[in-house]
Amino acid sequence: MIKKLIEIIRNHKGEFHCEAIGAEDNKKIVKFSHTIEAPAKDFEKPNIGDLNEFYSLVGSLTLYSCPEFFEAGYFLAPPSEWGALEEDLSDWTDMVDEDEEDEAFPSWFGSHKVIGEIPGTGNYILVVEAGSEVGAIYTFDHDGFEFRKVGSSLEEFVLKTMDPSPDAFVDLVSHMRFTSDDSEYQWWARELHHNTGKVIKNNA
Repeated sequence: MIKKLIEIIRNHKGEFHCEAIGAEDNKKIVKFSHTIEAPAKDFEKPNIGDLNEFYSLVGSLTLYSCPEFFEAGYFLAPPSEWGALEEDLSDWTDMVDEDEEDEAFPSWFGSHKVIGEIPGTGNYILVVEAGSEVGAIYTFDHDGFEFRKVGSSLEEFVLKTMDPSPDAFVDLVSHMRFTSDDSEYQWWARELHHNTGKVIKNNA
């Protein structure tokens, strides 16, 4: 299944159709693709859900990469970086008082790995590593201190992210601002155009 997923990732690309913030009559097209890095030769494969198979074939994955603007949607990091990401997450979670932990954290918190991040946001991607939800993928949003389930497996998360609902599309591009030295504008993605011809609109 993961080999098929990688084939889908490699074949998927498209465009964000954008408008200038504050000057909506100005339009711009930003191309995106997904970047797969090869796995390291020697590393301990994570025995969590479908992550073992995934990281046997993929070192890291950047979804919705727009290198011209140094922007991306999601980054699934190599296992060698997970410890550093956990430390970054703890900068937020350590601020919770002990008597508030039961309310602030989901029941699986502590039985997880931080496997990625939402670039430039201070928000993170986690996988549950034990219990009834083992293998499930969650995002953590420090603005509101929210844990949101985004897939029952890594494969489901990636597939849903590459074909988002309108609400998920808004979440995806909410942190992405396309700027360049040759323009005074910041650009806000209004439509996602898949290379298959499908179009998803941002009505926010």
